[in-house]
Amino acid sequence: MDVGHENKGYDKKDVEQGDLDLNTARANQVKLSFKKDGPIKRRTKCEKALIFFLVIFILVVIALVVVVLVQKNKIDDDKSVKNDVTATKEPEICQTADCAQASARLIASMDLSVDPCEDFYEFSCGLWRKKTVIPEASSFYGTLSEAYDDIQVTNKYLLEDMTSYQGIPAITKAKDMYTSCVNVDRIEEKGSSVAIPLLEELGGWPILGTGPGGNWSENEFSLSKLLISLHQYNNFPVIGMFVGYDDRESNKNIIHLDQPSLGLPGRLYYLQENLSEMREAYVTFASSVAQLFGADQTASERDVQDILALETDIANISTSMEDRRDTTALYNKMSISELRENFTEPTSNDVIQFNWFEYLSGVFDLENVKIAINESEPVVIYDVAYYRKLFSVLQKHGKRTLANYIVWTIMQNRVGNLDSRFQDLKTEFSKVLSGTTTQEARWKTCVSYTETYFGMALGHMFVNETFDETARAEALEMIGNIRGTFNDELENIAWMDDATRTVAKEKADAVKEWIGYPSDILIPEKLNKLYENASIDGDEYFKNVLNNLKGVAAHSLRQLRKKFNKNEWTDPPSQVNAFYSAVRNTISKYRFLYSKFSI
Repeated sequence: MDVGHENKGYDKKDVEQGDLDLNTARANQVKLSFKKDGPIKRRTKCEKALIFFLVIFILVVIALVVVVLVQKNKIDDDKSVKNDVTATKEPEICQTADCAQASARLIASMDLSVDPCEDFYEFSCGLWRKKTVIPEASSFYGTLSEAYDDIQVTNKYLLEDMTSYQGIPAITKAKDMYTSCVNVDRIEEKGSSVAIPLLEELGGWPILGTGPGGNWSENEFSLSKLLISLHQYNNFPVIGMFVGYDDRESNKNIIHLDQPSLGLPGRLYYLQENLSEMREAYVTFASSVAQLFGADQTASERDVQDILALETDIANISTSMEDRRDTTALYNKMSISELRENFTEPTSNDVIQFNWFEYLSGVFDLENVKIAINESEPVVIYDVAYYRKLFSVLQKHGKRTLANYIVWTIMQNRVGNLDSRFQDLKTEFSKVLSGTTTQEARWKTCVSYTETYFGMALGHMFVNETFDETARAEALEMIGNIRGTFNDELENIAWMDDATRTVAKEKADAVKEWIGYPSDILIPEKLNKLYENASIDGDEYFKNVLNNLKGVAAHSLRQLRKKFNKNEWTDPPSQVNAFYSAVRNTISKYRFLYSKFSI
């Protein structure tokens, strides 16, 4: 709104023309006077009041201007300080090749058209899912799978380079192992004959009748001896026995007895009606393997049906995963003599005989183990219900079916180490079981196998070729920051008492960081020590596999009299993984050595 003042009674022109009269002046409240009064006295009361308020208004305006100027200066000063602080704390922008690669990978995986508040997974991974196809040889695929594929290519190059690391026996063994695995012509030439000595060592496979690898004798059958023989090859059917740390005294190793694994992925595969197709495929797979060894088709199919019936009964007495969640309830420690009392052994009238002490002492008397135990030796039973019912189930099915089943468990595991006929059977079974439609490239299979058994030897080369020391330092710094923040937060937790807070801080401070690799593997002498007992022949793949199994089984059993080593690295440097081990109190992170932004 415009504000103004308009004098309607007269203007300058009227005055000049002498048209001003008294009435006009009065009407406009203009006082005419010819007295020589002072400037104040000549003003009306109204004018004096207006002047007074005008002066007050001017003073207020001046005061406001001063306040505004002061505030403006203060704001400018604050902004200047804030800018200085921001300038000093502004994070550095990573411009390395690794950062660029990681950023590109993340952006390429994101679907920016999706509202993250509606579907964050699709927003962050949508494009990756749309443009990534699960390989036909895999039942799943993820970003870790991609990272591992990259590492496998590097490991393939390292294992096939015969000119480097020639003076390190451990690495020579790793390369010979890989060479024997990829020598498909040699594997095809030998066929199933390489497994016949193993079958004969186990007393024969009843399903084969009188053919090579058969000639089983019911009178000579001993459950204890057969289980001992299979334990030598790291197989644990019927009785899941192993040496590991004691849950109640984690610095000690102890004998454990648990329910065994089964031929199908879990107990429900035997029990649920809607999984009958998988059971049928399993029967076809097992009988076809036996037929490749020379078994009669009709007899083998009948025997495998008996094997399935036995396995189904074993699955029935096994404890479900839901009921195994309470580790405190699972833990039952006792001596071997108490084991024999609590879990009654078969009587002399029973068809199948078994003696707990004979079995356990026989396992620890194996070659390269030779540990004497007596009946006071402590053991931990993880599944009491299973062992209470086990022997009645075994008596029900008899010696022949039991022997067929036990030998089948090791042959099922060895199918992947035989010629292409067996590989094809395994592929057909996998189509039904997991949906995979083709075999993995042979070199990938061989790289994975070599990494499993010679991971540290392969890791020696991998670290030298690909390791990024700055990435390791950054990982350690990150863990240190996390530890510091955790300890700071402990002080702010109201529900935690001081004693618990102190223990929690001690636990955090004691966490060991296993980043990348153990330094010992870079020292040839110490690396060779790890594999001094390994026996590898570059031309004998199946024999190498059996030797590796023996080595792993003996190494595990020899730990019984040793203190549990919480500082022993168990995973190779080229593994794609990150995890926390509660018993070792370690944070383990691998794959930083190849690319620090790979995960």
